[in-house]
Amino acid sequence: MTAKFIKELETTTEIEYVRSKMIATGMKKGLHHPATVRLSDKLDKLLNNYSPKNRMNLN
Repeated sequence: MTAKFIKELETTTEIEYVRSKMIATGMKKGLHHPATVRLSDKLDKLLNNYSPKNRMNLN
């Protein structure tokens, strides 16, 4: 495997982990709870960093 592929796999794995954790936290503590909001912010940052790279690779 190439380093690029491994990094992309790690990033998508982290995105899915944070997404799952955010959903579980939101269901348990509520959507406006600070922990849920923090996870949402973290997920936004991960997706924003990943998306431009992903689009560039498709061209």
